[in-house]
Amino acid sequence: MFFGTTEAEMWWWPNRGRRLWDRAFGSIKAANFGSQGTRPVSLLWRMRNGELDGYRAKLIVLQAGPDGDVDIDRAEFVGSYAALINEIRLRQPQARILLFAPLPRGRTLETWRQRAQANASLLAELVDNQRVFYTDIGERFYRSDGSFNGATWSNDIANRGTQASAYEIWAEELQPWLNRFVR
Repeated sequence: MFFGTTEAEMWWWPNRGRRLWDRAFGSIKAANFGSQGTRPVSLLWRMRNGELDGYRAKLIVLQAGPDGDVDIDRAEFVGSYAALINEIRLRQPQARILLFAPLPRGRTLETWRQRAQANASLLAELVDNQRVFYTDIGERFYRSDGSFNGATWSNDIANRGTQASAYEIWAEELQPWLNRFVR
C-alpha cells in the first residue's frame, strides 16, 4: 500500500508512473492512496475512514517529511507521523512500514542534503528497523558532478512535477524492500 502526496498519486498518471506501476507492482496487487495536497491530519482521517480496510498489507510505503522549504514544529511533525504509524499498526498489525522521504524537486544538492538530514533527524525516533523503516533516495536524483538531473523533475508549467524517469528510480529503490517483505 502506498500513501503520500501528489508524487505518490502520480504513480497512477499515464504520463508519469503508471506504466512502471503496472510492471513493478501489478503482480503483487499493490494499492495506491496517494493524493494531491495530502497532509498528515487528512491522511489520518482517511486511514480511520476506510483506506486501511479490506487489505492485509505486507508493506506500507508512507511518503514522509516536509517537502517544502517551510519551518515546522518538531513536536507537531513527529506527533503527526507517530499517529499515522499507530493507526497503521492498529489496522494493519502484520505490515512493515517504510517511511519514504520526499523527492528533491529540483533543489541543489547541498540544499537537498540539509533537508534530507533534517527529515531523517525528525523521523529517527519513530524508526525501529524492525517494523518501521526509513529510506531516502534523493541522492539518486543528482548526477556525479552534484548537479540535479532535470529529467526527473520539471518546473515547466505544461509538464510540472515529478517525471517518469523519477518513477524508474523509485521503483528500482523499492525492489529490495519488496523482495524482503512482500515476495
